[in-house]
Amino acid sequence: TRIPPAIEAGILSHYDKRMVLVLNKIDLIPKNNVSEWLTYLRRAHPTVALKAGTTQSRSNESGKSSGIGQTKGENALNSSLAVGVDGLLQLLKNYARTASTSSNSKQSKTCITVGIIGYPNVGKSSILNSLKRFRAVGVSPRPGFTTSLREVVLDKHIRLVDSPGVVFDDGDDPSSQSNSKSANGGAAVLLRNSVDADSIEDPIPAIQDLLERCSTESLMMTYGIPAFPRGDVMTFLAMVGRVKGRVLKGGV
Repeated sequence: TRIPPAIEAGILSHYDKRMVLVLNKIDLIPKNNVSEWLTYLRRAHPTVALKAGTTQSRSNESGKSSGIGQTKGENALNSSLAVGVDGLLQLLKNYARTASTSSNSKQSKTCITVGIIGYPNVGKSSILNSLKRFRAVGVSPRPGFTTSLREVVLDKHIRLVDSPGVVFDDGDDPSSQSNSKSANGGAAVLLRNSVDADSIEDPIPAIQDLLERCSTESLMMTYGIPAFPRGDVMTFLAMVGRVKGRVLKGGV
């Protein structure tokens, strides 16, 4: 999920700031979609497509561990290893080299700081770990796991800063038709997996939004349920509950 254009403009208003867009989790969408998104995003900023490593093993004391490695090849996206990280790393090194040549200090003393920002649960910490090639920061599938800034030294020229996920106000995006304080806005945030689903008091607006976005046929295939009236939230939930074995005695 891309941050609002107003936030991007605010960052780039500083003359010494650069922006790189990272298209993460490319293993979850078709290859032609990845290609089309790269073409679109690269019109605005340098963009790298990758799949961050998901292995959870910790590094040892020497910092050498095969916990989060990298791989290539046709079946690379089916593994738990990182894919496409070399392109991002090379881009960051180019920025560090450019900063060295444009500054008055010696190259050996020049270092850039790279902040990784975005919505919760988009893989920011996993990207950092993939660049570092071992688990330098903790990760979790639940949104909101990272709660504070943490700096990690990649090498003598690059420092990485992991940051907590930020749920941006949909009102900052002119293309958004709803405000995040409204029911629809809250549903959109939940569908982005930006908040913990267990903390939501009323999930019905989010499910209603899901039914409006997806075709009945795709929902039937995804959840293995029979046909149901389009937009009927309660019937949809009843069928999913039955398939998942969540129906209690008495049909509750």
